[in-house]
Amino acid sequence: MTGALALPEVDPSLCRCRVIQVLHVAEALVVDPGDPREIRDWALLVSVSDHTLSRRFVEQTGVNFSRWRRRARLVRSLEMLAGRQPVTTIALNLGYATASSFIALFRHTFGESPWPNAKDSSTRSHQWPHGPREVRRS
Repeated sequence: MTGALALPEVDPSLCRCRVIQVLHVAEALVVDPGDPREIRDWALLVSVSDHTLSRRFVEQTGVNFSRWRRRARLVRSLEMLAGRQPVTTIALNLGYATASSFIALFRHTFGESPWPNAKDSSTRSHQWPHGPREVRRS
């Protein structure tokens, strides 16, 4: 492996949201990126429509809710890999149905398996040189 893994263009832990509903959701997902609630559930929690929360999420973060949550999960996965946690534990704690679904997303985003990162995570600078590849779900 030649380069450092790339973190999202906007670190989820540094959300500078000015809209309180988006800030509330973003902060909750930074604390627990594996939270399975969908945007409609969050919208009910923060007392806005799911359309409004979705629109405000894009306005405040530059990406939609699903993409932001995926990035938050990937950031946390890198932290967990650095802590030498097992890949299966990471996958399940972050809300993936299986370890293989997490591995596939990780490999698609970073171009490599999470296992080399677990072994060599102490030397990573964790910078995104060109931005991540995003997974499109149908």
